[in-house]
Amino acid sequence: MLFRSVPVALVLGPSEGNEPHEQGTALKALQQVPRNGPFMHVLLVGFLSTLALLVFTAGILFYINAVLRMQALFLQLLLIQQVATLLAVPLVLSMAARFGRHRTLAVGCVGAAMGQVLLALVPAGTFLPAAASLVLVGCSAGALFVLVPSLAADAIDYGAMRRFAPQAGLYMAVLSFVTKLATAVAIEIGRAHV
Repeated sequence: MLFRSVPVALVLGPSEGNEPHEQGTALKALQQVPRNGPFMHVLLVGFLSTLALLVFTAGILFYINAVLRMQALFLQLLLIQQVATLLAVPLVLSMAARFGRHRTLAVGCVGAAMGQVLLALVPAGTFLPAAASLVLVGCSAGALFVLVPSLAADAIDYGAMRRFAPQAGLYMAVLSFVTKLATAVAIEIGRAHV
């Protein structure tokens, strides 16, 4: 199949004249990104939600071992959280379609905070309440991981419509950088407090 489709794409694909031309330098385009207000809001939400979730993630090993005293069940508890994250994605998408992405993301942020508070209230050595709290955190993380890039895509379209930096790749690179920055800050916060 590949051997047939590549020559057809080369012959029938867009000509060189149809390619968008770069206007200005990458630095000029990067300077246009802050003019896109909705994208800047998505960056802020992405940074803060990633920071909050990953500070939790950085300290969960120590919390489960030292406070909950469930060293032997640590991997099972984390597996439960990760499976909940994956299984929540279809639910998140249906909620977003029904109630809107902004509301669903807000519910995800509140759910993550509630799950962390509930985990703090779990008595030492009790597996089921700890697992239930981590399921709530995991489902909420699914909302954060799916909806922040989805909202970024809308903000990128808005920027292209308003003639801000039209390069979608540039916007996604900035979002990726901010997410990685939040990850690094979260690890440092978690490391400093453990």
